Amino acid sequence: MRTFLAVLVLGSAVALGGCTQQTPTPAPTLVEVTHSQSKAIPNFDSSEQVETDPERLAELQALIAEYEWDGSQKQDSPGCTGGTGTELQLEWSDGTTDQWSTYRCDEVPEFVVKLTDLVGSWR
Repeated sequence: MRTFLAVLVLGSAVALGGCTQQTPTPAPTLVEVTHSQSKAIPNFDSSEQVETDPERLAELQALIAEYEWDGSQKQDSPGCTGGTGTELQLEWSDGTTDQWSTYRCDEVPEFVVKLTDLVGSWR
């Protein structure tokens, strides 16, 4: 009986040895954001700028995660003029890029308001 149990335990250990837990691939992180903003006011600087500061990129990535934003959601305030347009090209650590364009004229959607303010603070 002991021999049978020893073989059973050894066989189980060998069988389970092939079952290894795979570490999930970490989510990509932002490595660079090229951005510009535009407004219908004279002499507004709408030049394109590049952001690589890790703290700023982490703040933007946290905002994106908080709202689960992927760029496909409703991004503007229809029928509204005189707001702020924001253009973004996001470059991720896995080599992918996203291009987003938003337009803020009032206080909705909340993500666009916060994004506009955040990018505006980088200028």
